[in-house]
Amino acid sequence: MAERLSKRRIIEFVKHGTTIVVSGAGDNPHFVEFVQGFGFSVGKVPLGAMQGELLNTYSAWEITNEVNESQSIVTGAHTVAIEQRIGKGRLVFLADSGFFYSKNIEGADHRDHKNAQFISSLTMR
Repeated sequence: MAERLSKRRIIEFVKHGTTIVVSGAGDNPHFVEFVQGFGFSVGKVPLGAMQGELLNTYSAWEITNEVNESQSIVTGAHTVAIEQRIGKGRLVFLADSGFFYSKNIEGADHRDHKNAQFISSLTMR
């Protein structure tokens, strides 16, 4: 019951215009279960570092859509993120446990402009 209530509450937040971005790995059972609750699945084998048109990743896993209409975000030849529109908002799953680590966004002497722009685009749509 509590799990369903949590999912319903998330959907209510998103319906009214909230964007929620969740990042995790395929070897994290809590992330896998959470993703499955929304009709997606995470691959069992890590893909590692990948560079794509929209974003770069250092510890990617493939994520697939089981039942929902959604937008796949592809890096290389693999879907590593999925955007699901719900009402006025969006729910985004990034199958990369380290995406929000500093090295993916910026470091002491560099900035990953592509990833910073990707994050900005999620909040501006």
